[in-house]
Amino acid sequence: MPEITKEQIQKAYDVAKRVYEKNLTQTQGKEDVMSSVGMNKNSAGDYIVGFKCMMDGIEYKRTVNQQATKYLLENIYKDYGKTKLKSALYAVQQHINYYATSKKSKLPSIQKIHDEYLKILKNKTWVIALGKDAFNLEIDYKDGLISIGWDDIGDIKQYTNKEQIKFSLNKNDHRESEDRRNDVLACYEFAYEISIGDLVLIRHKTDNIVGYGYVCSDYKYDATRDIHKHVREFSWTHQGKWQLTDSQFPNKTLTNITDRSDLSEITGLINIVDQEFFYPDTDLTTEQLKEGTKNTSSTVFYERNSRARDLCLHHYGYNCSVCKMEFERKYGDIGKGFIHVHHLTEISSIREEYYVDPIKDLRPVCPNCHAMLHKRKPAYSIEELKKIYERLG
Repeated sequence: MPEITKEQIQKAYDVAKRVYEKNLTQTQGKEDVMSSVGMNKNSAGDYIVGFKCMMDGIEYKRTVNQQATKYLLENIYKDYGKTKLKSALYAVQQHINYYATSKKSKLPSIQKIHDEYLKILKNKTWVIALGKDAFNLEIDYKDGLISIGWDDIGDIKQYTNKEQIKFSLNKNDHRESEDRRNDVLACYEFAYEISIGDLVLIRHKTDNIVGYGYVCSDYKYDATRDIHKHVREFSWTHQGKWQLTDSQFPNKTLTNITDRSDLSEITGLINIVDQEFFYPDTDLTTEQLKEGTKNTSSTVFYERNSRARDLCLHHYGYNCSVCKMEFERKYGDIGKGFIHVHHLTEISSIREEYYVDPIKDLRPVCPNCHAMLHKRKPAYSIEELKKIYERLG
């Protein structure tokens, strides 16, 4: 079989997009690829089907070569962003697993490409400084935001590069003689580099953390605010005070500390933040012995991603998806922020790492309804339990 060329891969990708977006039928797509770049019918079909599987996060069985896999992932990310890249990487890993099981080949070159692109999805960790005298702490906490100053430059997204931001900063506050690198970088990174799901530590001075949580929206310029108009929606998971004893944060407004190995004390805190476990799935096995009964509890913990939980609750709120129970309304302050998060597909049934979509895959439920959902294996669906609750409640 002749080797697939770069020109054929590019054409197959463009046609597969049009088929996926329903601008062509699959038959029309195959004929287009065959007639324009000479790819054979079967290969053209494989690329169109493979692209659809990647976009939908579904296992595909007919392999595409190393060059094509890289091209597909690169352009899915470029054209559709991180969400579809997650789906594509899941599909690629399922394809690799299929080959390892059925063909006894681990596809190491494809695995390497998969792992390279997986790094793109890694959430970053930032430190952001409060304004002077921490004036914005309570306001931002109440509004569920993080914010920075330099309001006079307007919407940062009107500038396409750092030089334009620098020019606007100097024009508005007449400080051309000062080194503005950190100011420019803070504005640029706040608007362009921070991503939804990133962890942000809120600092006051250079040795105090006063809160942390996860970014829940893209950048916005909110002209209705009196001050600190550059904002992002933010899930404040914790507010308090943590004193650093062996380290200090850089004395700048915004710092990416994702790969800062020199900040070991801060890294320790981040590990604590990320190592949150939620109610485990428990399998009970009973072994009958001659002298009596021995109950052996074998509990396997599957790690829940706390970022996914926070983004789910930011979207759906804290009302139970089944019975509409809301703990703060019933119990006041002690119930604030309390709710379980239910995986629509049980993690223990997957038994491997997978990409969770906080909106599609998770729902808030109260403990009672959560327990009832799991009274059956496989678990009841939210809709099934709602019908039972409404019929008998």
